[in-house]
Amino acid sequence: MSQFTDAYSRGPANEEKLTACAKAVTLLFKSWTGIIYLCLDNKRAIRSIVESLRLPYDENRKILLEMLFEIFQIDVPKWYPDFVSARSRFGHHYPMHEDLVTQSKDGDIVNVDRKNLVDHYLSIVLMILIDVGLLEVLVELLQHENKYITTRVTILVGEMLELCNRLLPMAYGTRIQSLPTLFRIAADFHDELGRHQGTLALTYIDGLHKSKERMPFQNANGSAANRRWASYRSKQQLRLGRSRQVESVKIRMGIQIDDVHFRIMLGDLEKVLGSKDYTKWNWDTIMEFIQGPLLNPKRFDEALKSSKVVRRITSFFRPMNYQFSNIKRNKGSAKYIRTGCELMKTLLATSDGIRFLSENKLFAEIADCLGQLDPVQTGAQAEIMFSKERMATTLTGEYFKLLGICTRSPEGIRLLDKFRMFSLFYRLTELRSRDDLVKAMILSMDYTRDNHPRVLLSKVMTSGYKHIRLASTNHLRAILQLGTPDFSQWGIQLLVTQLYDPSIEVCERAVMVLDQACNDRRNLESVVNLRPSLDHLGQAGNPLLLRFLSTTVGFHYLDDLDYIHNEMDYWFEVGNDHYVIRLELSLSRALSPGTPNPLADLARDLGGPDQDDQDDQELEGTAPPHFYGELARTPEGAELLSRKGHFEAFADLIRRRSKGDLGPDDVLHLKGVLWAVGNIAASTRGLPFLIEEDLIRDIVEMARSSPYITIKGTCYYVLGLVAKTPQGVEILEDFGWETVLPVSNGQLPGLCIPKDPASFLKMPVWKYRGAWPEYQIAPHPPDEGDSEEDVDRHGGLDPADEEILACIANMSNHILANAASKSLSKLRNDNPPRFARPALYLRVLRMLSVYHFRLTARRFVHELFDRVVFDGAALERLDRLPVLTIIPPSGKDGEEWPIDVRSDAAETEEDTSSDNDTSPASSRDGDDDMLDGDGVEEGGDVEVMARRESGRPLSLTPGIVTRGGFG
Repeated sequence: MSQFTDAYSRGPANEEKLTACAKAVTLLFKSWTGIIYLCLDNKRAIRSIVESLRLPYDENRKILLEMLFEIFQIDVPKWYPDFVSARSRFGHHYPMHEDLVTQSKDGDIVNVDRKNLVDHYLSIVLMILIDVGLLEVLVELLQHENKYITTRVTILVGEMLELCNRLLPMAYGTRIQSLPTLFRIAADFHDELGRHQGTLALTYIDGLHKSKERMPFQNANGSAANRRWASYRSKQQLRLGRSRQVESVKIRMGIQIDDVHFRIMLGDLEKVLGSKDYTKWNWDTIMEFIQGPLLNPKRFDEALKSSKVVRRITSFFRPMNYQFSNIKRNKGSAKYIRTGCELMKTLLATSDGIRFLSENKLFAEIADCLGQLDPVQTGAQAEIMFSKERMATTLTGEYFKLLGICTRSPEGIRLLDKFRMFSLFYRLTELRSRDDLVKAMILSMDYTRDNHPRVLLSKVMTSGYKHIRLASTNHLRAILQLGTPDFSQWGIQLLVTQLYDPSIEVCERAVMVLDQACNDRRNLESVVNLRPSLDHLGQAGNPLLLRFLSTTVGFHYLDDLDYIHNEMDYWFEVGNDHYVIRLELSLSRALSPGTPNPLADLARDLGGPDQDDQDDQELEGTAPPHFYGELARTPEGAELLSRKGHFEAFADLIRRRSKGDLGPDDVLHLKGVLWAVGNIAASTRGLPFLIEEDLIRDIVEMARSSPYITIKGTCYYVLGLVAKTPQGVEILEDFGWETVLPVSNGQLPGLCIPKDPASFLKMPVWKYRGAWPEYQIAPHPPDEGDSEEDVDRHGGLDPADEEILACIANMSNHILANAASKSLSKLRNDNPPRFARPALYLRVLRMLSVYHFRLTARRFVHELFDRVVFDGAALERLDRLPVLTIIPPSGKDGEEWPIDVRSDAAETEEDTSSDNDTSPASSRDGDDDMLDGDGVEEGGDVEVMARRESGRPLSLTPGIVTRGGFG
């Protein structure tokens, strides 16, 4: 924290240090342990970060603002560097709102409730930062002169208000949304710059709110996956909506244009098109003509009879003229593709245009070129138009996009039939090694009508080539996300067919798409009615089978297969524990996208498809379906749960553990039981189980007083599951937890926060054991992996290793660091293999974890061991390392006792009822820095570190101060 708040020690590497500290703070905000530690002492650390925004250093502010964007997972708009340029071009319509607006509400998905953990986690983070005054500080920054900062602050304030509206209870909304300071700035006529920035901020916030209000996907659970669906669909629908608006405007303009202006336009176009060099044509004028007067049937007929403009434009796109078909594929070629698509739409919009296309050579030449690839035809071809090389380098492949526009209307489909296009498509799907053609065909077609495109897709999905089947299955997912009508009637059937594909990879992808499709209740019912057999898929089919449990028909179907009882026993024994691992991996990846996670291999071993191919919902932190949660959704499942007695066992375990009977080995199993109970409580039929056992009280108490932070976090999410039913909301209100009100569709989002955050965001007070000089570090025995020749009286170190450790110890003293670094460099050059040994590196890491080293020294030490490879043997050796044992001085009774952090927590558990702020001052000594000073007194005996790693007992060096308890 000091890097942000220290205004007097700003060196040349200040920005680099700030960035590193910001990353560290961001990681703290993305874990329960970090958040609770930051909230100690009345959120002192977080207040320091927020207050540092007031310091007059722009580089600090920029890095802190970027850190806040990352914490809240807000994408920074990259359209323009400031609002001035955006406003000069777009007026009050900022382009960053475009991906939020949608004009069509057809095909909205009827969602099954899914708990989004990221939203619930952001609720507590947002509440904490608002409580420490972040919004007030950001509003003050709106008066800053730096446009970069004011722009970022404006966006951040707007997004934070939107998050408050969606993630926090009404009590916070009424207090925050008024923004009195911002309105005062916007109404201050004595400060012209501040008033201008305040007005821009209010305009942006108002536009953002209105844009998001028009989104049809503000669903119950606020799922990140569903919001991504909404964003993807809204972009597509936005384009369609805009094109319709443009068409209506252009048609009106075309009707209103008089004869004189129309003839002038035709004359200008004839001059433009007179040149054979298409690069000299005015394509903006051509686009204006196509989207304007040409949409008027009367003007179209006049242009066709009195000039050659329409024929010349169409001739440009004929493949045998080698104009459009020879253009190289690059960014500049987009205007030609766009013009061709608009030309096709315009011609298909009128009967005269359809007749013109049927008589023109455009489609005939495309059919002839496709016929060159027909395996039925024989004979030598001079040049194949749709060759693989031309498809990759030129715009030849875009002809499929032009043909795909025809599949959007019945008239266009009849036109394609006339030129036997579909017959050619069916034959081309059988070509070997031409998956580029098949993909271009499949991706360009429209599937809203039950016609050739759907039949063609069905044929491709059952073709003999695995990569084609996989690509078409992926495309079905895109069709699903676009909200294609009647998908539950035809798309689900195709996906169920893919479940029996010979390739397990295709089957797993089909399961993934079906699992996503089952968010829509209509799709789920269609899948259950088809009664697919999933026995051959093994663990890969489990997500889909769990979906079946949530319907009565699916329950009876699975009961007939004798699936439910076997699966229930599995979940009771180990399934809950496996669920916790997969879910926490999902949440970790959602909070830190792109960061490698060591749990990935373990989660893959527990079953299911490869993590890279997991459903995006799981990767986005949405809780996957739980066996007990799906079981409790039906009357038959609730009756079976009651008869089996599993819930009573869960309740007994939670009550027992909530009273303190909990060890480290019990944590994983307890979390699994809590998730099982929470998923049961998420349905109206499952909540009575918790009410009967009075279990919600125990979960609330565990969230408040558990000494294990991971248990507190799990209880927080579980209470959010309880909040997904109206009765659960009322019960939580009685226990002091506020919930977010239902959204427009009446479904509860399952978000709740404590009314008294301090009671939740606290830790048991630990005992202060004294300062480092009074302690000793016990020597650890030689590792079992050491060879006999390496093991000596010092526990596995030879003199060369001792010399290396002594030099590294000297690196902690800035007076001796220079000579030590030179000695280490020489030792590494003389004997590189010694610095590649994991055993020595592990001993060095223990030194770095206990003693204070400067940042540059730590980097230097790590670079010395950059060739160390942590293979299986090294990791096993790491697991065998004993814990760091601290031996305190003799107590009053003359006996020595080891420090046990857990015993300290148990001894002081009764003190946790006191507020965090009243902790003894002595236990907070050294909070700002884990170690004080340089770690070793200047001139002191720096070899103590080397002796400690050599296995000799030693007294800790004076000058090092740390928290009591060594937590």
